[in-house]
Amino acid sequence: MSNPLRRLKFLPWLPLFQVAALATGLAFVVEILLIAGTQFSPIAETLEILFQPPLALFVLLAAAVGLGALAALILERFHQRVVINTSVLWALILCVMVMLMARSLLQLPVLFLAPDYMTLMGVLLGVFWQGKAYWR
Repeated sequence: MSNPLRRLKFLPWLPLFQVAALATGLAFVVEILLIAGTQFSPIAETLEILFQPPLALFVLLAAAVGLGALAALILERFHQRVVINTSVLWALILCVMVMLMARSLLQLPVLFLAPDYMTLMGVLLGVFWQGKAYWR
């Protein structure tokens, strides 16, 4: 009987963690710029409107979808040697979520992307939406 987890050893983990670190780092920079932008009243008022209860759900989901799509785009553009298939996309989702968990453990400020189920669903949608050409 073969080991079903044996294929995990052959996934390109280092490039995937590099892509996830770059994508979450860029998202962190955007979050820090938005937090710093709250010093100005027009940006603070806009963020206050965006985080009202009916719209906040969509904003948080859109940020997570954007993070997943950014990670898949970085993987496509900068790591052409990696053969992208469905298992690599699933591993990329895992790497992005691990990076978000590591960021939350470091107690860095979080505006949009906290590691929860909504972020997981958004990252999943973003990665598979951007990587739809590689599903087979």
